[in-house]
Amino acid sequence: MKVKLIRIDRWSPVWEFTLERLPAVIGRNRNADIAIDDRWISPRHGELSEIDSRLGVRDLQSAHGTLKNGRPVRDSVFRSGDTLTIGNRRFRVTYRESDDARDATWRTGVESSLLEVE
Repeated sequence: MKVKLIRIDRWSPVWEFTLERLPAVIGRNRNADIAIDDRWISPRHGELSEIDSRLGVRDLQSAHGTLKNGRPVRDSVFRSGDTLTIGNRRFRVTYRESDDARDATWRTGVESSLLEVE
């Protein structure tokens, strides 16, 4: 799965990061797969992974949390076009969902069996 994170926060110029392999850790630590220098981001803030041909995001007990479309989440599945916020950084998540993943949501009406925290 090829995933793009496009930075869309209002304080910075547009920035894009492409991930070719998952899982990937986002954090402030320079050894993170996606290292971001922001004091509001934990050293190992969150992890991106592939779950049933979709992008899964898991908060790694970060100090300031992870947001999906502006709402706090611990574990969640993101659809292409959703926003991911960590620290002061906001990203648009884009990837190509498989036809199987889209069909499963249409048939069941269920996007994810993972826990979302409000």
